[in-house]
Order: sequence, then structure tokens, then C-alpha cells
Amino acid sequence: MTSLRMRLEFSCNTGKNALRGPRYFNTDLAIIKKTRVGERLTIAFRAEFFNAFNNVNFGLPGNNQSAGVSGGFGQIFGTAGAGAYGGPTSYGTAQPRIVQFGLKASFWRTAQHRD
Repeated sequence: MTSLRMRLEFSCNTGKNALRGPRYFNTDLAIIKKTRVGERLTIAFRAEFFNAFNNVNFGLPGNNQSAGVSGGFGQIFGTAGAGAYGGPTSYGTAQPRIVQFGLKASFWRTAQHRD
């Protein structure tokens, strides 16, 4: 029996970003409403939405060519920012939708001040 070894060889003229991963989509939104209460008080309400549409962003595929397909080459094992192969975070965040609210009251010394 003869053993057949497959070998991947790449030439050195491969361009930048020749290997691509899945798309990354993230939308952050903020809504601000200012309301004047009397002559000396302004109240500002703020609502912030991080990953507003709750999209899942998958991580980059494995790029270790010598490990082969069984070692994870070309396979995606997690979400963006989770750290591939248990390593450190590489890019982005793997966060679900996050909503936060804020309320700010501004008092003025004189009644002549306007926004």
C-alpha cells in the first residue's frame, strides 16, 4: 500500500484579503429628546440601543493551513469577538442587543439662558 499525502502550496503572490470571512453587521442607535420645564430647567431623555437589530456575527474561519480541514482550517467555531480556539478576542463584540436609558436635568442660574 502506498500512502498518498496531499500538500497545499500557495504562491507568494496572493493579494491582501484574499481569504474572506462572513459579513459583520452591527447597528447602534440613540434617540434624544430635550424638554424645557419652566424657565430654568431642561430635561433630556436618552435611549441607546447597541446591536439594535440583534444580529449574530460569526467569527473568522480558521486559517492554520498546516492543520488541514480536520484541524479547523476554513471552519467557523464561534461568534465575532468570542476569540477563536479559546484565544483572545480578535475583533468586534459578541454581545446581544443592549438597551440603556438616561435622564439628565440641567438647571440654569438665570432665566435668560436659552439652548
